[in-house]
Amino acid sequence: MMKRLFWFAVGALCGVFGYQRTKRTVTEFSERLTPTNVASNVMEQALKVVGRLGKALRAATDVLLGDDTP
Repeated sequence: MMKRLFWFAVGALCGVFGYQRTKRTVTEFSERLTPTNVASNVMEQALKVVGRLGKALRAATDVLLGDDTP
């Protein structure tokens, strides 16, 4: 009987803590999906891509022109 009570208590605790963690995770995820945050993330990633393209273009022109300065 004590084993069953022990495992019931462990299962109940796991259920409570699992529910709280899931609720917190869903809340944090929904906060990240606001239109403002999505737009800022898109803009940030676009700026990174443009920066990388600029570096690649500069490197290509340096190679083509024979410029050794970075």
